[in-house]
Amino acid sequence: MNDETPRNVADLLTAFEGYRECRLGLLSEIGIEVSNRDPLSEFAEVLVARLLDGSLADNRVQKGWDVLLRDETRVQVKYVANPSDGGWVNWHTIFRDEGWDAYALVVYLNLAPKVVYVFQNTDFGDLCTALGKRHEDQATTLQFTKTCHQALSANPDAFERYGVKVYPLSVDRVPTVADLQAVAAFTDIFESDGFIAGEWVSGETADDGVVTLGFWSASGAVHDWHEAIYKNNVHLVFDWMTQEWREVMRGFESDPSTLASADLETIRKVLTTISRADRFNEGYMGDCFDSGLAQAATRRLAELSQAE
Repeated sequence: MNDETPRNVADLLTAFEGYRECRLGLLSEIGIEVSNRDPLSEFAEVLVARLLDGSLADNRVQKGWDVLLRDETRVQVKYVANPSDGGWVNWHTIFRDEGWDAYALVVYLNLAPKVVYVFQNTDFGDLCTALGKRHEDQATTLQFTKTCHQALSANPDAFERYGVKVYPLSVDRVPTVADLQAVAAFTDIFESDGFIAGEWVSGETADDGVVTLGFWSASGAVHDWHEAIYKNNVHLVFDWMTQEWREVMRGFESDPSTLASADLETIRKVLTTISRADRFNEGYMGDCFDSGLAQAATRRLAELSQAE
């Protein structure tokens, strides 16, 4: 019997451990200590409760409604998740019943929450007509598709008459000069003699056969820099995993000096990619420091912060 964990399985377990840590961190952030429910559903309910200034139901798995508003409105919360490009592989059907007063549908695109649509528990007939729906039972049923999403998000005011409210979601915050300088301040540290970004910690196999995988450990300065990127709103919410952006990053990785003339948006994208990709590619941040990419991006941020 071979007790050694196969490499492909070990890589898979490493990836899952990163997911587990991120999920536990998210649960802590939204005030939930323990949950084994679908994380998209869990997040959607907390999101809607905060968005509409309501409170979560004591029984998180009860039938009917999930959030209670101050005026006693009972809100059912659901979600639909799809890719951001191309057609939708998932549709969502809303059925009217007596268990809720309002229905909040959270739309995830590429796993990012993009918008919340809130429907009232009234006849859907006129709304379905306005959306060009052709399905049956339009008074009590709405088949929500990509076409519905596009119509509602493009002209939300036009659909308020049908009892629909649209809440676009964005976590982008424009960083202040002070925010930029808080991250840029690490430039001198990174360019000082003897600076070490981090080190690899070797994995090991315990006597009981439990395998601890190796990992890259950031130095204190790099850890603080990483936190400062998020704390000071320098990170940028965008799809950093697209093939197009990965090609751009490869160019920067091979020649960090090309960042010398980059604009603020590009620098924010680079710093965001470095800080986020490391969660999925162990040691990527260390590689970015070895190549000088992280230092070049921070240096350029310092220059841009002086020009702001």
